[in-house]
Amino acid sequence: MISNARRGGGTSPRRVIIEHTARVEKSRWRVELRLGAAIAGLGVVSSFEDFLAPAMRSGQLEPVLEDWWQSFPGPFLYYASRRHMPAPLRAFVDFLKVQPG
Repeated sequence: MISNARRGGGTSPRRVIIEHTARVEKSRWRVELRLGAAIAGLGVVSSFEDFLAPAMRSGQLEPVLEDWWQSFPGPFLYYASRRHMPAPLRAFVDFLKVQPG
């Protein structure tokens, strides 16, 4: 989880404008919206550390509750091992096998 690094004590209302392009994938847009809100000081965001790393490096966000962070070893692919696997699935499995990490 990440919170805004600026700790202003002011009580005045803040206006937050978050821009996005229409071509951005909907789920990605939601994550970016939450990230923008956290940077603006509207709350805490929980996401993959690699996605939040640039904002943490720049000082826009700071980590909180690090002892409670869950590790993410990477995605897993489960599929039925059949003799005649569909070609698209075979291509995807072969692609994942050659990826580093």
